[in-house]
Amino acid sequence: MNYYAVLQVDSEVTADELRVAFRRMVKKYHPDVNARRKHWAHAQMKRVLTAYQVLSDDVQREIYDRRLRYERESQRDHYRERLAAKRDLKSRAKLILYDLLQGNQQEAVRLYETTLGAHADFTVHDHLKPRDWMDCKFLLAEEYERRKAHVRALGLYEEIYYSHQAGLHYQHFLGEVADRIRNLCCRDLARNVEPADAILYYERALNMDLKRADRAFMHKKMAECYERIGQTDQALDQMRHAFRLKPDLKGCQKICQKLGIRRQETGA
Repeated sequence: MNYYAVLQVDSEVTADELRVAFRRMVKKYHPDVNARRKHWAHAQMKRVLTAYQVLSDDVQREIYDRRLRYERESQRDHYRERLAAKRDLKSRAKLILYDLLQGNQQEAVRLYETTLGAHADFTVHDHLKPRDWMDCKFLLAEEYERRKAHVRALGLYEEIYYSHQAGLHYQHFLGEVADRIRNLCCRDLARNVEPADAILYYERALNMDLKRADRAFMHKKMAECYERIGQTDQALDQMRHAFRLKPDLKGCQKICQKLGIRRQETGA
């Protein structure tokens, strides 16, 4: 319990100001004024009386102030404060990662975007160890994904996936990164843009080392996009790719009807 907060005064309050604050709190919480909440009022009055008894006694107040300072000091995050006091980019990168690991995503993103605004070429890749910057980018991407900033999330995931260091330091996690990229491209981005733009997202997904079934699905989706913009030859070519990869690919009846073909005619 912070006695200064109970009496609604600051720690520099004088004895006269303390008496005025005490009388004000007594009037506010007196049981006669709070007839419908007498138990609550009694509890509040007890807190006010205890606070005043301690703070109005010079010796007790000095002891209390020392204890309060110790509690505040013990709760401080000195590592974070040291990083926040610095302005070099390495400290900024470390602070962004630290906040992300501590669950303070909002502050991490704010600092990341502020730093990018001041230094357009800033990347945590240049200032952290490989495993650290990969964790940092993954957690940032995860937060952007949560905020539905899908394009920014995709870019961060791809920076991890295509890094030559990923195989050395992030191999166990690359499958998860690939799944995030695939889902962003196919589920969150391609579905909400024009067909020509959707094709670009499917192509980005195809750049990864995907399973044959996933690659077949991408080619089918690209075929659907090409058909929608009237590029039939390209649509047919994508369907051939799809059926070569997975002859029993499901969900193809509609696109095959639109293209006027049967599965056998694709050469699968």
